[in-house]
Amino acid sequence: MFQDAETMHLKAIAIKEELLGPEDYEVGLSIGHLASLYNYHMNMHCAAEKLYLRSISISLKLFGERYSGLEYDYRGLVHVFTQLKRHDRANHYNQLLQHWQELREQSKAEQQPALGDEQILPLCELHAKFFAPND
Repeated sequence: MFQDAETMHLKAIAIKEELLGPEDYEVGLSIGHLASLYNYHMNMHCAAEKLYLRSISISLKLFGERYSGLEYDYRGLVHVFTQLKRHDRANHYNQLLQHWQELREQSKAEQQPALGDEQILPLCELHAKFFAPND
């Protein structure tokens, strides 16, 4: 059953690479899914590691270090290295995951307006501001 899933993932990756290029978001996403299959279902941890690293590389190039999809790959690498009893590497990716979480929290805080900063207008002024004909 898992071999069939592996075959389908490999085909999807090949098609997406041909159509979209090797650094496309969709390619990275599919690579991460195959890594997860290897990691959690097929005990192919070394193969999973390589795929997670490629997925992370694509994500960082396209979206930067705050990208939400990185969590999936970082957690996968923590699992890979825990299974391989490489606790030093598992700890490294755990630290990267914590750093990523801090960056995400900073992003959320930066996006939220401080209380009192927003301007509240009466409805008639809002209507005039956005729906009044331009002269």
